[in-house]
Amino acid sequence: MWGIAMLKNKKSLKKIRLRIFPKTFLSMSLILGVLIIIVHGLVYVLMSQTYAAEKQQLAKRNLEELTLKISGKEADVIRQICEEFATQRNVNLNLKIDGKVQHLQGFSGADIVTEELLGNETIPLVNNEQLGSILVSNTETRDATGRTVLVQMLSNVESLKEAREATLKILPFSFLCSIVVALIFSYIYSRLIVEPIKKIAITTEKMREMKEVKCEIARRDEIGELAEDINRLYLNLRQMIGRLEKEKGLISKLEKEKVDLIRGASHELKTPLSSLHIMLENMLIGTVRTEDYPEKLEAAILVVEKMSKMIEQILSTSQGDEGKKTKVDVGNLIQEVILEYELLAKTRGIAFESRISRMEIQTNQSAMREVFSNLISNAVKYAEAGSVIKIVCGKGKFSIWNKGEEIGAQEVPALFDPFYRRDNEVEGNGMGLYFVKNILTRLGLRYRFSAYKGGMKFEIWFK
Repeated sequence: MWGIAMLKNKKSLKKIRLRIFPKTFLSMSLILGVLIIIVHGLVYVLMSQTYAAEKQQLAKRNLEELTLKISGKEADVIRQICEEFATQRNVNLNLKIDGKVQHLQGFSGADIVTEELLGNETIPLVNNEQLGSILVSNTETRDATGRTVLVQMLSNVESLKEAREATLKILPFSFLCSIVVALIFSYIYSRLIVEPIKKIAITTEKMREMKEVKCEIARRDEIGELAEDINRLYLNLRQMIGRLEKEKGLISKLEKEKVDLIRGASHELKTPLSSLHIMLENMLIGTVRTEDYPEKLEAAILVVEKMSKMIEQILSTSQGDEGKKTKVDVGNLIQEVILEYELLAKTRGIAFESRISRMEIQTNQSAMREVFSNLISNAVKYAEAGSVIKIVCGKGKFSIWNKGEEIGAQEVPALFDPFYRRDNEVEGNGMGLYFVKNILTRLGLRYRFSAYKGGMKFEIWFK
């Protein structure tokens, strides 16, 4: 099912790769095409309007200039100035002085009837069948005698038609060139957009196979940000998978240890149980003398206590009570454990040399007591007779060192296996360091066991 899903995803990805470029290219081409049409239409319309507006402004300026020249002049002078102005500026002028209308021609077409427009302050555009569009501008002033002088200026704007025709001729070529440029731009833009997306798609396909890859896209836009997000996500995913695999391996190791522990416990319990069975059976059938009953019962009780302690240790380790933490003064706890083993140490001529400072940490008191008890017990058991056991606690660290047989570094890991014993003559069940390792691991504390100055040293770091 998973293989089929992967195949479907690959086919879907190929379809996306095939379609994304044409879609992007077509979309960009259509958008740019519509923009080009709108722009060219606006150019055609606005060009005519702009041209007409400029002609009107020019006519207005010419009329203002003429008004300044003729104001306060004699009628003959006014006529002379207007004739020269009409010729120079190529405009037609109509003068109305004392009710008389005079036509001054600057271009052909002075026969246009415009008397009814004299005195009108608007600037209308009059259409003539022969000349086309005529711009009409009116103003008034006074001559030297104070009479009202009406001036009408007619400007030929036939060039407006020519401008429109010229625009219509140019627009098709401009439109074609714009379309070509738009297509080229759309192609380049589409490639710039699609190529990094293709790279991301190819990279993510490899990521599905959990290959060590990275989206190499050097862009500072949204696509670049997407690639960086994918890289971060993939890195976090690989790290999480790595942690899960590590935890899986640890779980497998713990399961194996549990199996070994059960097998070892069964083996270790079998011997004392057999001994207990034989003692009780002998007492039952009467092979033991009555006066020996107390001694045999005491031996049976010791066997039961030994088995009970072993079972309690195994159960404590498997239950994981180390998670229940409180504030504990480990310095005070170590001193209490030392007192418990002082008598045993004195029987072998062993002394304790300690430098213990007050140090409070968040931990499980009973679990740490078990750790210190096992470590100090082992130090006493395996130390040379008459030697000194040094214990230091402070500045976030605990150390214990005894003088005795050094153990090679290659053998040290085996000491933490359940029921492992180097010396069968020494009393014990080989579970001490196994319990220590499990407790410290569950508490999250770092430790080290190594050879040191003709003996062995165990260290625990609390920070």
